[in-house]
Amino acid sequence: MWSKRMVNLNPEKRRRILEAACKEFSKGSYSSMRISRFIKEASISRASFYLYFNDKKDLFCYVLQELGAEKREDFLKCLKAEQGNYYQAAIRSMVQMERNGRLESYIDMCRKIVLESECRDLALSVRQEFYNSGKARQFVLTCFSERDACRYPELDESQFAYAVGLGTDIMFKTFMMYALGYSDIGRLKETMESQLQIVEKALQRKTA
Repeated sequence: MWSKRMVNLNPEKRRRILEAACKEFSKGSYSSMRISRFIKEASISRASFYLYFNDKKDLFCYVLQELGAEKREDFLKCLKAEQGNYYQAAIRSMVQMERNGRLESYIDMCRKIVLESECRDLALSVRQEFYNSGKARQFVLTCFSERDACRYPELDESQFAYAVGLGTDIMFKTFMMYALGYSDIGRLKETMESQLQIVEKALQRKTA
């Protein structure tokens, strides 16, 4: 796991490290990733790299964690902007990914997770750590507090949490299918929106 030195870096330097890591991991397979290229892009020394990370596994996990944190933060902002409407927030967050240039990074990481067993194992460990840390529950509680209580008056926390998790899985599947070349992004987005609408309708039926 990355060190406390990494956690305590100023936001600008952390952003530069994340951007450089995303760029390096997008160049090819996980095995082709080179620390020498990364530190040059990030404008840090090799000594600094090993102060922050043990190895490139740590760096890969860091990217997964940071992208996940960004996505959760964006979803919460979208949920607030859409006044607690689950479906509109999910769609808005997808649009936000494209606008902030993160869509390709998500797709690149999905491709590696699906195609490379080492990346898949690392992704599972990051996911497990997220749940074990209590951050997953805190995220759900925050989402639940931001829901439109009039739109979903009878939903309890676990039901809304399931909807949020299902929406994340639908987006991941969309990225994965595009990464593997199954269809163009426009058609996949239409399919994703249809699936999210089904979730939204199910939530409203539950509250009817």
